[in-house]
Amino acid sequence: MAGAGDFLGEAACGETITEEVSQALYGCFCKLKDYEDSGTSPDQLESWQHELTGMAVQACDKLCRYPREIVDQEDLDAICENCQINVCVDRIYVTEPAERG
Repeated sequence: MAGAGDFLGEAACGETITEEVSQALYGCFCKLKDYEDSGTSPDQLESWQHELTGMAVQACDKLCRYPREIVDQEDLDAICENCQINVCVDRIYVTEPAERG
């Protein structure tokens, strides 16, 4: 599902709102309501995301053996792509179930 931001350039004052734009706006309002119902602010969520990223980087830097063993960045990236820490972080950052696969 496309976000409302994808359509902002298309809509002009006085134009009819299409079904696609209507659905995108509804989705945005639902996400806003979810934020309000959760009791957290977008700033708190962003802060948690930064903390999560920091923890993941620390775990990779301190615990993972591959950066010390593999010199080629492409080979290392291929291993990191399937790392459980990376998979977990990606799952948390991706909010749309369709994007999770």
